[in-house]
Amino acid sequence: MEEKAFGGPRANSTKQARTQKNQEVCGGQIEHIPEECLVNAISLSSPADACRAAAVSTAFQLAADSDAVWERFLPPDYNAFLDRAVHAVDFNSKKKLFLDLCQEHILLDDGRIVSEL
Repeated sequence: MEEKAFGGPRANSTKQARTQKNQEVCGGQIEHIPEECLVNAISLSSPADACRAAAVSTAFQLAADSDAVWERFLPPDYNAFLDRAVHAVDFNSKKKLFLDLCQEHILLDDGRIVSEL
C-alpha cells in the first residue's frame, strides 16, 4: 500500500521534521544581525514601533533603546530648544528625553512660551 505524498503519517512526520529544521536554522539568526542595522531599521519607524520592537528580543531591545534611534525622533533643533528652557531638563538617554518632552510642558524664553513635542 502506497502513501500519498500530501497526506498520511509519513507526510506529517516530514512536515514536522521540516518545521523543526526551520526553527533550528532560523531560531537564533536574528541575534546575528548587526546592531547598527537594527538601529537603522528601527529608527525609520515610529516611536511606538520602536517600543514594540524592544519586546522582540534582547538584540532588538538594545537597538530600540539606543540613543541613535531616539535622536532621530527628536526635532533637529532639540538642543536649542533645551537651551531656551526655563528649568533644566534632566535626562539620561535620548529615549527618556523624548518621552519627557512628549509628556511634560516645557517653559521657554523666561516663561513666555509653553511647548511640548
